Amino acid sequence: MAKLARPLTLLLTVGMVGMAATVALLAWGLLGLEPAHAWLLGAVLAPTDPVLSSSIVTGDPAEKDIPYRLRRLLSAESGANDGLAFPLVVLGVVLMREEGLGRLITEGIIVEEGINRVLVLPVFILLGSLLPWLEWTEAGLPLVGFGVAVLFLRRLPVIAALRRPLKLDAADTLFYGWFGPIGVAALFLVTFAIEEAVDDTVIWPATALVVALSTVVHGLTGTPGRAAYARTRQPNSS
Repeated sequence: MAKLARPLTLLLTVGMVGMAATVALLAWGLLGLEPAHAWLLGAVLAPTDPVLSSSIVTGDPAEKDIPYRLRRLLSAESGANDGLAFPLVVLGVVLMREEGLGRLITEGIIVEEGINRVLVLPVFILLGSLLPWLEWTEAGLPLVGFGVAVLFLRRLPVIAALRRPLKLDAADTLFYGWFGPIGVAALFLVTFAIEEAVDDTVIWPATALVVALSTVVHGLTGTPGRAAYARTRQPNSS
């Protein structure tokens, strides 16, 4: 695990901020959100979900096809970044509220409140079943375009930019950059933001759509993606 400390630290700092900023730029450009709203949505969608990730990197097929280092790195990253994304979301709430940072501090919100909420994550799994079909229909193609763009641009460009310090080759970069699914953590974070009186007319539908798309798309590409990666490691592979 000591050998993973440096790349893991890089992913949980520069990587996470980079993913939040990328989603924020997409939200600003495609959905027309104000910068504070866009940053909040970026922070909500930055973490990689540990439950969905585990289905990709655990089990006999994964152990056979994916190197130990890559499996451990994705497991460690997805397990740690949920809580570390919480301050980024709090920053977004601060930027959006007139009361600013002082009120959040006096009410006792940073890390302790976040830890308490993590203990009731099953509630957010149920919340995820309440998909906002009407809001999706009203938002139309811009929201769909945003969701697709997040899947392809949230993680892969950031991992590609960090390829050298993470010691990833081309196949590693493509695999690790694609498989960063978004799930329950995003539902927890967006619920916190909504409870803090953040306008949810766009934030919630956008988050729910990205989570739904990620669950389906990453689930469907898990096995073929793992097999394709394994083929790049065969001796006769180009």
